Amino acid sequence: MDILSYILIIVLLCTTFYYRRLYLNRSNRDSLTGLYNGTRFTSFLKKKIKTSRTNSVQFSLILVDIDDFKDLNDTVGYLIADQYLQKVVRIILDVIGAGEYVFRQYTRGDEFIVICPNAQLSYALEISNVLRKKVNEEFLNSDLNLSISCGVTEHKKEENYEDLLKRVYVALREAKSKCNKNTSIGL
Repeated sequence: MDILSYILIIVLLCTTFYYRRLYLNRSNRDSLTGLYNGTRFTSFLKKKIKTSRTNSVQFSLILVDIDDFKDLNDTVGYLIADQYLQKVVRIILDVIGAGEYVFRQYTRGDEFIVICPNAQLSYALEISNVLRKKVNEEFLNSDLNLSISCGVTEHKKEENYEDLLKRVYVALREAKSKCNKNTSIGL
């Protein structure tokens, strides 16, 4: 083979690699928010649980839900509601630390999960309270009165994926049952 053939092969391999990475990145991200999506969350959390068991490293979860978001969609329409959802995401990203991960749980959904590696429950609870306060401040003078509720829990050493998610969802349900704008802990 001549030098031109080698160059062509290298260009083709690089192009293939680039588009493969681009596809994988887009398939793991939510198109509206740019956050990792639910598919990426599942694989990431399962790895985190395995690492936690192996290395005895704890972590916590914060499940964030925008209160009455369906009503907001119905009132102002999806396009405007999506702008408010993006504002809430910016607040979440501003509040969390560099080592934390945020996922949008469902496409067209208003639930977000924050994974706080190497964090105890008290840290996640503090972050969730700051999030609620910042969202309330952002929308205090708006006509919408937008707020969030949070469920918070810490991974238990031998706990599996399903049980951990069940606890954080129960905590969120409990927070929402207190007339929203609350944080509840999943024990």
